[in-house]
Amino acid sequence: MLQINSAKQKIILDASERIINDFVKLDFVKEYIPCISFSAINDNIGNVFTFNLIDDKEVGFIFSEKGAVLKYPHKELGLMNDLVTVIDYCFEYIRNIEDIHCVHGSSSAFGNKGVVLIGAASGIGKSTVNYHLIKNGFTFVSDEKTLIDGKNIIGGNTKISFNKDLIKKNHDQELINTLIKRSNFIADIPIKLFVQPVTNKNGDLYIDKWEPLKAEFHVYEELSRKIRGISRRIYKFTYPLNSIDTQSLADARSIKAKRISTEIPFYAIYGDPEDVAGEIVNILRNL
Repeated sequence: MLQINSAKQKIILDASERIINDFVKLDFVKEYIPCISFSAINDNIGNVFTFNLIDDKEVGFIFSEKGAVLKYPHKELGLMNDLVTVIDYCFEYIRNIEDIHCVHGSSSAFGNKGVVLIGAASGIGKSTVNYHLIKNGFTFVSDEKTLIDGKNIIGGNTKISFNKDLIKKNHDQELINTLIKRSNFIADIPIKLFVQPVTNKNGDLYIDKWEPLKAEFHVYEELSRKIRGISRRIYKFTYPLNSIDTQSLADARSIKAKRISTEIPFYAIYGDPEDVAGEIVNILRNL
């Protein structure tokens, strides 16, 4: 068995020694599960969510509040990546219980002011704008996946993804990695600003500050997407995972979305990525 940690949450993986060894070595694990680490199992830790992997002829996912089971033909080549996907899915349930959520977005901080760049679609400029922010003195926090508790940035994936042709084409990967290594991020940075960037090279700058009700709808959707399995499919993307949401967790997210939208300003900013980053700097200076 193996204890997997994601920030403050823990899951015990119950699988064969071979599977565990392969899991720990897999690069995709570090890329997909935010703030991941491994540790020996602490017998004094109390009740911990247990994840069992069972070799079976057919794929199946069984979930309960105490643990989950993934049935999967071990001979299949896609097993390891799907195992990572389902374990991260279970982490989102545990995060929700502890009032932490994983959002699809990037983040950075200027002093004690954190900015979260969110947006459901890939390619709208979250990573690129974040790059321009850290190039101009911001502290890099996360890319692709960001953990928040509503008031603070907890952490996230700790490198900028280069799987997008636009970033590969326009930006120096070595420079970005150097800037990230220089960052000295301390967890629990207060969130002062949410931004949905929509970038276009040399595009005209347009700033849209959202009213709280509009922001609330988008925040609730973002907080709910992962636990409801909107994009969770395994087994060559043929087996959709059932939602693991509950009414009590949904009620808590609804209350949180309303509070976030009334306490933290939310902007959609359109334009050239450098201009969008510059406008974020201007907004933060005035907060």
